[in-house]
Amino acid sequence: MFAEEEIIGKLSICMGTSLEKKEQLPLTLAQMLLNAVRRHEKNGIMYIQENGEDFFQTYPDLLINAQKVLSGLKEKGIQPQNKVIFQLSVNQDFITAFWACVLGGFVPVPINIITSDDPNNATIKKLLNVWQSIVSR
Repeated sequence: MFAEEEIIGKLSICMGTSLEKKEQLPLTLAQMLLNAVRRHEKNGIMYIQENGEDFFQTYPDLLINAQKVLSGLKEKGIQPQNKVIFQLSVNQDFITAFWACVLGGFVPVPINIITSDDPNNATIKKLLNVWQSIVSR
């Protein structure tokens, strides 16, 4: 058994002013992306394509692409809090769809790509279960 003093060790005192927030921190993921666009417009995401080549997408380009997808989802009648199922094999498309959902207030529901037409395939079963849970509400 250790004495309380041994566990705690020596106490320390730190004196100084309170940390100042220079700007409001983002409260949502959408705000986080918008901040990244404003503050880091030349930064972005590096994707590795299936062929091994790199593709760089800046945050402003990501936002523009996500807004285009968001516009299409809204045209289809998707409303905030609706679930959006997507199966996308290209990483850039996946990230764009995810951010479109976040910006629109939709719930992104990504599911693996179906690689087999076997009805007992786990991904097919998962897709059907998710679809049924959404439709039955």
